[in-house]
Amino acid sequence: MGNVFTKIKEVKDLVKEVYPKLSMEELTQEIQFLSNYWHGNKRKRGTKLTQQQLVIYELLIKNNYNPATAYRWFLLATAPKELQEKVNYGELSIRDALKERKKELSCISVTEQEFMQAIIRCFELYLSEPGENYPGRTMK
Repeated sequence: MGNVFTKIKEVKDLVKEVYPKLSMEELTQEIQFLSNYWHGNKRKRGTKLTQQQLVIYELLIKNNYNPATAYRWFLLATAPKELQEKVNYGELSIRDALKERKKELSCISVTEQEFMQAIIRCFELYLSEPGENYPGRTMK
């Protein structure tokens, strides 16, 4: 049993043999679809697989890879390097690393207006003179 990054490479190599021009993002999307809509008891009524999805699904199953697990591995591959290193050295589980990745992504997806409001709050809290009527600053 190899580590998760070895398994990611194995899955990529399996698929690259059949679809050499498939990018990492496209492969992740295909595996996500298989994981969410096709594998196990999740087969949605009326959901049909494309030829490419069917081939990828068969490759995964034939090689004993669960599409849901493979999808989590591929999400981990998009996590920051420090999280990947912690998982690689056994300091962090994949589940915990994905939770951290999700937290970081939510911090990144702040709108410009929210960002500007946060900057204004910082100015109000830390750069105002004591006695000014800003929250967080009291007169001494």
